[in-house]
Amino acid sequence: MSFEMTTAKLKHSVTFLPLQDSRFRETATTGHTWFMSFLNDTREENEAEYLYFPSKASKGRLLCFKGRDMKDGTKNSYALAWRLSLPDSASLLEGLTFVSYTYYDHTNLWHGLCAVAPFVRWSMKN
Repeated sequence: MSFEMTTAKLKHSVTFLPLQDSRFRETATTGHTWFMSFLNDTREENEAEYLYFPSKASKGRLLCFKGRDMKDGTKNSYALAWRLSLPDSASLLEGLTFVSYTYYDHTNLWHGLCAVAPFVRWSMKN
């Protein structure tokens, strides 16, 4: 199979999963995560959890998002894809992206700060 054929097949095989997996909504604070449930965060002692893309853990793949619903994450989805196999309709945005995941409501100022504080800490460290 040629490289072009393989790349074309990969572009059509990117699988998008629910951004918020409602199956785990009840256990969000006690175990299994409900946000991007098929990815494992990197944990360092006394630090916020994080994910890097591309990375060894993602096997060199980029994080892709699909959807524009800012109120209900169950209507949006995510996938991992290699740069050369991004779907034709994808827009690649280079650079650092901070994605906050919390089961709190961001319209509440204090809940919003719970999302921003780990990013500030990470920024200061890096």
